[in-house]
Amino acid sequence: MNLVNIIKYEWRLNNTKMEKNKKTDFEKCTIHKKSNNRYSIKCKLGLWAIEGPYDLSLINEANHYFKQYKADGEYDKLLEINK
Repeated sequence: MNLVNIIKYEWRLNNTKMEKNKKTDFEKCTIHKKSNNRYSIKCKLGLWAIEGPYDLSLINEANHYFKQYKADGEYDKLLEINK
């Protein structure tokens, strides 16, 4: 299982709508990239970015930022477009 699939799996576990091949809000609003042994998760709107070695703390930090901005309504338009 590669890193992107691990992240998708972890986010789908926390998503109440666990439908096959359906992206979570987090996946719709972020860009995931692996470069050598570094991993980055970036907001598609450019509001935040996290980079470092891939581990659970990286995902937790990205999730923290995502949830804060989502609660403020920053992703409303992006999520509406990606329905």
